[in-house]
Amino acid sequence: MGLFFGQYLPPALSYLVINFIATLLVRMKKLSLVQTVFKNQQIAHDNKLSSKELHQAVKNVFIYAGQGFIDLYHNFKNYDALQQQIFDNDDLKKLINLSKNDTPGVFIVSPHMGSFDLMLAAASARGLKGNVLTIENPNSGYKLQNNIRTMNGLKIMPINSINYQKAIKIMVKGGMVITAVDRPIPGQKHKLEFFNKPCPLPGGYVEMAIKAKVPVRVVSIHKNSMGFYKLKLSEPIPMVPMDNPEQEIIYNAQIILKKIEDQIRAYPLQWQMFYPVYPDG
Repeated sequence: MGLFFGQYLPPALSYLVINFIATLLVRMKKLSLVQTVFKNQQIAHDNKLSSKELHQAVKNVFIYAGQGFIDLYHNFKNYDALQQQIFDNDDLKKLINLSKNDTPGVFIVSPHMGSFDLMLAAASARGLKGNVLTIENPNSGYKLQNNIRTMNGLKIMPINSINYQKAIKIMVKGGMVITAVDRPIPGQKHKLEFFNKPCPLPGGYVEMAIKAKVPVRVVSIHKNSMGFYKLKLSEPIPMVPMDNPEQEIIYNAQIILKKIEDQIRAYPLQWQMFYPVYPDG
């Protein structure tokens, strides 16, 4: 639907449609998707929202998500149009420079915020070289996103044992690997603290970064008050090796997740996590 609106309707009209759809969705409280966003938003606001405030927050999440799809699908084939969607700052330039082969390797991790794919497309058009770790069996929506990523020069690496080793080698040679780290993994053995509650978030990126001997950097995207997508890049976070593999993951991942929490708290309505972060309630 986003692809159709983005390609065949003017953005202003598409935005009106998105607002209408968000208004309908937020009323469908029996839908698991809607229930999930309600829970995740209350968590992102530290359980401080009233019922009315929470209702509006969830509606805004769907609006921001819809606008992000519209902005991406309307502009991803046009270099100039892509650049007009983003806020050009030093952090973006640093990220592009970090991806060049004459620099040390780096692992970029991110929350699902803003329009990450739009920013990746714009940055790739300007020279960003990266390898994106994604889920192994994507649905049609993820497949479409991956197709857009490859169109702009990024390499897609479904997460499996083979690509696990490939990603490490890429970083050892000075390359950049990118992945999101706020999507829960049912059945995950270790539990990490996120917004002061244990949840099954991934931690394998810590092990990969340690094996590659590279730092981790957090990247977040948000839409600013002027309507431009803005990238924030953290300072390098060195990973601390430990004798105990479980403690190693938990210790290092918690440092990274704290930075991601801070970014989500700064723009909670733009956190587009549509999976239950705390599956057990």
